[in-house]
Amino acid sequence: MPFELEHLPCVLSYNEDDGGFAFDSIANGEDVTVRRLDHGHWQTAWTHLTPFTLHGRPCFLSYRAGDGAFSLDEIVPVMAHGVLTAVKLKPLLKGAWARGWRHFTAFVLDGHACFLSYGRGGTGRYSIDRLEYRARGVTLRKLREGTCHPAWTHVMTFMLGREPHVLAYGLDGNRFRIQRVESDGRLTRLKDGIWFGGWTTLMPYAADGAPHLLRYAEGNGRVSFDRLSPDGTTVTLGYGTVAPGWSTLVPYEITKGGRRRPCMFCYRRGDGTFEFDRILDRGDGYECLWRGEVT
Repeated sequence: MPFELEHLPCVLSYNEDDGGFAFDSIANGEDVTVRRLDHGHWQTAWTHLTPFTLHGRPCFLSYRAGDGAFSLDEIVPVMAHGVLTAVKLKPLLKGAWARGWRHFTAFVLDGHACFLSYGRGGTGRYSIDRLEYRARGVTLRKLREGTCHPAWTHVMTFMLGREPHVLAYGLDGNRFRIQRVESDGRLTRLKDGIWFGGWTTLMPYAADGAPHLLRYAEGNGRVSFDRLSPDGTTVTLGYGTVAPGWSTLVPYEITKGGRRRPCMFCYRRGDGTFEFDRILDRGDGYECLWRGEVT
């Protein structure tokens, strides 16, 4: 799970099997430097971790599908002589959500952090909830719920023209849909289509202030770099083949030469290998910055 803290890209890693977690910051000079900020084990077997921001501060939602338990926590930096050395968690809200949601994604609507949950009980049910900040703390208020296509395997949000949009994709049938989120939580359909290729990962990222998308097929390493247009169409910048088998791709950004440059962290769960890659300025490929293995 990516987030930014003290102007540094950071990653929260979590192992659902044993509850192990780690917070790491990423610095990029001549080489990539990873600093461990915290690690340990959580007793609760969370099934979803979703990053969001609250008044500019990094936070995340933890959710367990089996019983609907959830926790909202702020990630607080611990500084020493002006250097980020550790993190601590500040609890914001705990409770029980509906059970069985398969997907969570966060976005900002009219200045409020919101959550889109989808696929409850293997159906096309969805819910949009808004996080509201009050004197006694934060609360969740439901904006909209309904039913849409039941076969989406990937659901993500992105900003287009300062408005939140939803991209949904179904691996079975390769269909996708782009919708705009209205102020009252309604979803307005903009585009339906088909992406052939059996994409197992959709990774949103920003380049030059515009939303982009990386599509990746784990089985053969096929990859596509796309730019998302305001009318809901996608412009493919480049196709290619990278290493197959990546189970996780996480976007992050580095600042170099006064520009924020998109990068990605790739991880293979089977053998623990990983890569830090920078997406090329022309947007049609990438270069490896550092690779290694988690021991």
